[in-house]
Amino acid sequence: MNKRLLLPVIILSIFIYGCKTGRNSTRNQTTMADTTVMLKDSMDNVEAPVQDATPVSLINSDKAELKDKLLRWWNRDISFSTFKGKAKMHYEGMGMNQDFTANFRIANDSVIWIHITAGMGIVNVARMLVTPDSVYMVNYLQKEVTMMDINDINKLLPAPVDYSILQNLILGEVLDKKGTAIDVQNMGALYGLQMAHGGIMQKGVFNNSDSTLSVLQMRSSGNNGGINGTIQYGKYAPVVGLLFASERQVNIINNGRRYLLDMNFVSADFNEELNFPFSIPDSYTLKNY
Repeated sequence: MNKRLLLPVIILSIFIYGCKTGRNSTRNQTTMADTTVMLKDSMDNVEAPVQDATPVSLINSDKAELKDKLLRWWNRDISFSTFKGKAKMHYEGMGMNQDFTANFRIANDSVIWIHITAGMGIVNVARMLVTPDSVYMVNYLQKEVTMMDINDINKLLPAPVDYSILQNLILGEVLDKKGTAIDVQNMGALYGLQMAHGGIMQKGVFNNSDSTLSVLQMRSSGNNGGINGTIQYGKYAPVVGLLFASERQVNIINNGRRYLLDMNFVSADFNEELNFPFSIPDSYTLKNY
């Protein structure tokens, strides 16, 4: 695996934006194409970028009750102390096509630990330790070490990311919960909430039967078309009283380049006692960005 792509694969090819792929949804018999059309139709009437200070609310009084409900769903947090999970991953982008396994450990709002293996778990690829202000990575294949401020990680990624976004991504929550509600939709089995924040238009589609997130779409503008994409969530199952999405399908188009990541969790547990083993071999080369 190319060392330049380790961080995008682990962190942001997982991340936000995408486009229609034709894959079938795993919930409510709604296809990715169908959902993307619904999202596109509702978002085409809003010009981007959207500035935080001047959003034009399309929400009238008869939608206020639905808006309040969806904002509660949008802003809710999983109450947990630790998380441990294992996911099978498939990545495509920049001419690469890779399968690997990611083991995740999280201490809520303080540490994210990621161990990447390949070849049925036999080959050590990388180990990462992410805190709210720093990123450390050991690349076992290249015998290199990367250390950087969290604010510098975007030098390697196709869209902005920070600690909270990465944690929310792994847990299957809305990635960026900040913003102003612009519109809501009642689509029968699905509810839609459209949010604007920091020049990004974001829309979540929720299953009204159980309030779980079905699709998250984001769009920004840029000199070469900006970023578009979707994360699709599926195979919800109870984990210690929580509904956890064990499948995530992520598609990103950034300035004309397409990235795909499938995440399939084979295990997930909360509130176990965990450690976060991380050491840097003396012989490895330090890489700075």
